[in-house]
Amino acid sequence: MTEGTFGQRRAADTDGEVQRILEKLERSGNDLPILRLMANAGRAFRPFVLLSTALLHEGALPPRVREAVILHLAHRHQLGYEWHEHEPMALAAGLTPDDCALLAQGQDLDDADLQLARRFADDLLDRRDLTTTRAALLERLGPEATLELALVVGWWGGMVPAALRTLDGEGLPHHPWPPAPTPAAAAAS
Repeated sequence: MTEGTFGQRRAADTDGEVQRILEKLERSGNDLPILRLMANAGRAFRPFVLLSTALLHEGALPPRVREAVILHLAHRHQLGYEWHEHEPMALAAGLTPDDCALLAQGQDLDDADLQLARRFADDLLDRRDLTTTRAALLERLGPEATLELALVVGWWGGMVPAALRTLDGEGLPHHPWPPAPTPAAAAAS
């Protein structure tokens, strides 16, 4: 383990199920620093990875909507690390560098689905009445994607910020807020 309380784990310094999961992540190139740090959670690591993977790669929610909401949540919580990890994913999902710049400033995008998803995220986190936004989402996205959006908001609006604040930057690359455009965003603009 590296120095500090929560070192980034590698398959070579773990065993059992954590080792098997880290080996798989390392082979695929998906061993993000946050995942290597979360490997310290032992038995909770596998469910953490499974839910994250399902929400990112196996869901009904359109990736463009998911990534716009995640960037909005990174802005809301001022999490430079999270922004840095997800901006390339947002660009790959169809957001433009200009879209990302607007989200970094806390502004809405000119897209009804993205505005609705952002409003739902804020209503959910601020404990406002969801009746109107939930009905509109159900109509536009359907039940599976609507429920998945709630999970995305809970994950990247609650679980991930809590983990990042607990880790207090330990072992994570430092990415200040507000974010600078990633090389992919700068190249695309």
